[in-house]
Amino acid sequence: MSRGHARKRDPAHGVGAGASNMVTVYASAANSAMFNDRSLEVLRYLSTGALSVALNLLILLTLMHFGVHYLVAICVCFVAVTTISFGINRLWTFRKRTGEARKDFGRYLLVALLQLPTSLASFGACVELLHLPPPMAAVAVSALFAPALYLLHRGWSFSLGWFHRKSY
Repeated sequence: MSRGHARKRDPAHGVGAGASNMVTVYASAANSAMFNDRSLEVLRYLSTGALSVALNLLILLTLMHFGVHYLVAICVCFVAVTTISFGINRLWTFRKRTGEARKDFGRYLLVALLQLPTSLASFGACVELLHLPPPMAAVAVSALFAPALYLLHRGWSFSLGWFHRKSY
């Protein structure tokens, strides 16, 4: 190299500053792509959640109209909506089409069953203590649990972990 044009070295990596900058730009682009993929996935999850809440409300209001107690109605909702939301989440939200669906459903159902008592207690507290109408309580409880359930279902129910760039 000619005098005055010596290549700068990145002391931390022992490579030229240009190469180091390229690595930084590539890593930034990869992180940006992962963020965009994950953002779309979260939007799909929220859309699926909104559909599930709407279905929940339809079943809840119909059963309550016929005199079924709201906690019994919520249990009926649980069975119907859990099954439907599993299918939508697996195929559309997380785009998982490989692997064993039975194992995924077993894990999904276990997460839902473990969450059910807390959800029922929260739902009952919203209705009995906060005097919210049952439909409003259903929406509030769903919103309360959505972030944790997203992480549990992505990471464990569908075995995707958090750091995988794409679902499938």
